[in-house]
Amino acid sequence: MNRYAWVSLLTFGLAGFLAAGGLTACSSDMTGLTIATQSPSPAPSSTLSPRETNTPARTPDTKPTEAPVAQAQVTGSSTEDNLTGADQLRTFQIDSEKSEARFIIEEELFGIPKSVIGRTKEISGAVTIDLADRQEPRLAPIWVDARDLKTDDSFRNRALRRQILLSTQDEYQFIVFEPTALADLPAAAGVSVGEPFSFRISGNLIITGISNPITFTMIATPTSQTELSVFGQTTVLRSDYNLNIPSVPGVANVSDEVQLAVDFVAVVRE
Repeated sequence: MNRYAWVSLLTFGLAGFLAAGGLTACSSDMTGLTIATQSPSPAPSSTLSPRETNTPARTPDTKPTEAPVAQAQVTGSSTEDNLTGADQLRTFQIDSEKSEARFIIEEELFGIPKSVIGRTKEISGAVTIDLADRQEPRLAPIWVDARDLKTDDSFRNRALRRQILLSTQDEYQFIVFEPTALADLPAAAGVSVGEPFSFRISGNLIITGISNPITFTMIATPTSQTELSVFGQTTVLRSDYNLNIPSVPGVANVSDEVQLAVDFVAVVRE
């Protein structure tokens, strides 16, 4: 693959893949990219009853066997970039073994301040890039299995699943981030292997059927022509999602702010 094609793939491929990946809505200096989300159809028996929604929520009751794949298109005029057939397509997919989604929330445990961290490797997402048409990347959602989130305490984990995130209920098993816009992406010529770059991605975060607009700050490093290392973070409010903490002896002053972070590796799937 020539250098120009690779750089363009890397920039738009990363952008697309991240959106397929865990927050105030971004309303200024957006790039000219158009993002179309694609959610898998829920099972026929799925019925959603969000307690409260700021924007329409689409929460499936079953995780797809394979992450939704969105096809991104980016146009260019260089004749040396004209590829044919399967050579035009590249699919980046999250490697869950090398990835992690997590939340951090503050509390007092028997009067001692404590940072509670919940983690999971159950993340899925992918995007296919068409090198022959470099315009309007179409980005797919990222899925996180809320049932697999674990902290350092089994009792807290049980409360997290049953009383807070309600992930024991099939319709709330997955936390979904649906992208809507990208901002501050670097020019294709400014992306090089081993050099990190930052940008922002806005979208709707759906938890327990409640959807709110959020924005992640992202830092990405292309580690090779076929692999990307990505870190993203943001902050949300528990109250925006009606995430109530059950009364537990010794636990007090649980913060309303929750930090969300994701570290993942995206690799080209042949």
